[in-house]
Amino acid sequence: MLAPPSRPLGPVLLSLRIVPTTTTTSQTAAILSSSLALQQQQRRYQCQLTNRPLSKPSHRITALFTTTSTNLTIRSNSTSPSATPSPSPTTTPTKPPNAPHNPLTWPTFLTLRRTRRRYNLLSSLLTSLFTTTAGISILSQQSLESISLFGLDPFIVLGLCTAGSGGVGWLMGPFVGEAVFGVRYRGWRGEIEEKEKDLFRRIKQHRVDPSGASSSNPVPDYYGEKIDSVQGYRNWMKDQRAFNKKRQNFL
Repeated sequence: MLAPPSRPLGPVLLSLRIVPTTTTTSQTAAILSSSLALQQQQRRYQCQLTNRPLSKPSHRITALFTTTSTNLTIRSNSTSPSATPSPSPTTTPTKPPNAPHNPLTWPTFLTLRRTRRRYNLLSSLLTSLFTTTAGISILSQQSLESISLFGLDPFIVLGLCTAGSGGVGWLMGPFVGEAVFGVRYRGWRGEIEEKEKDLFRRIKQHRVDPSGASSSNPVPDYYGEKIDSVQGYRNWMKDQRAFNKKRQNFL
């Protein structure tokens, strides 16, 4: 009579529980299948020796095999290249049309101040030319008898009316120039106003007292209208000190 196999079932279960992490899914499944088949052969041989009917495989081994296969399948799906989330594309932020521009510096502000003065001068020339032309065209349609005013000669009246129409156009020029300049540099309108207030505060603080002015010592640019650069502001400060010094020496 043959002796039952001496190999216990513990190592088989241990081999089923401990699976190297370095093996692939197919290799692990093959190892589990061969271990389960070997255990079934051992139980079949033991039943033949003891004349007992062969029972069904152990539910513990079947459940372990099923659970291990499921875990391996989930692990394989989670580590597959297709399951790896693709990185979101980086979007380059676009600058909105109304994005804030660079801050207005003093040299830029003084340059814009000079540009605005040129706008006003050019506008005054154009508007005076327009109004003068319009006045001449209107006066040319009138008779000399109807043009006489306060008993003055009609030609003198024509000259005064022509000069008056030109003066009205000259006074209208700065308003037109300011409007054109505001539309041209509307992005800096608020900053220009703040710089204007700051500059006028400085001028008001450092300008001279006009009560001490004379024909030999006139007031040097009382409102600072000729300041169009940083160097121009420094020269204006020098003129104010020179005026005060000359007035003290005169007194």
